[in-house]
Amino acid sequence: MDAIKAVFANHKRIPTRKAFQIILEVPEEQQKEVFDVLGYPNSSSTIWVGVARLAIEEEKPPFLHNVKEPE
Repeated sequence: MDAIKAVFANHKRIPTRKAFQIILEVPEEQQKEVFDVLGYPNSSSTIWVGVARLAIEEEKPPFLHNVKEPE
């Protein structure tokens, strides 16, 4: 299974279909990878995908014992 790292950027309600749209942003350099994995949307078929939040640890400032002594 392939996964693509993206940023959840926005959402929009689609009242005519009782749905909402989510906007995921991926760096432009990964465009080929996105279409290789997902394919291209078209009106004659539906492409179902999964969405999950990544478990990414936030960068924490170093503890005092990890800070280098000034020279």
